[in-house]
Amino acid sequence: MTDGDHYAYGLERPVDTPPERIVSLVPAMTESLVDLGLGGRLIAVTTACAHPAESLAGLPRVGAPASPDIARIAALAPDLVLACDDGINPPEDIAALRATGLNVWVNAPHSVQEVFNLLWNTMYLCDETAMVPRVRQIEYMADWLRAMSEQRRQRGEAGMRVAALLGRDPLIAAGGEGYT
Repeated sequence: MTDGDHYAYGLERPVDTPPERIVSLVPAMTESLVDLGLGGRLIAVTTACAHPAESLAGLPRVGAPASPDIARIAALAPDLVLACDDGINPPEDIAALRATGLNVWVNAPHSVQEVFNLLWNTMYLCDETAMVPRVRQIEYMADWLRAMSEQRRQRGEAGMRVAALLGRDPLIAAGGEGYT
């Protein structure tokens, strides 16, 4: 998502105030929240949320991503529930959570740029900027790899290829057009 030479970010605000009580049904988002310095806002996670273990120790588990305990989540009264609509969380569970009156923020990034957008949006939503320098650095590295690959292609060489593994069980990798 670029606009000329600049990134075009789509910022969303699914809640009116920065959420202080978050339930994450998406392991990758759980890790991202901790990495962004927002792990203290987590009040519950799924049984699949395993990393970083020390940050998640003692948090209540609300079932598997594919079968969360809707009643338990509702009883926790979170400000926000994080979900993913790419097969991790069933659509009927997302609808059931919303039917209880909970704010559910559904994301499913399908490209590296959409992951960056999600990170920026998460910091914006939570009104937390401490990790801006780190995310910018990662984004600059992605830009550099993209530029190097383009230069190689212009010289008639094979472009640079990078494998980004996102999960081990099941094996999930970022691909050219999404995750496989």
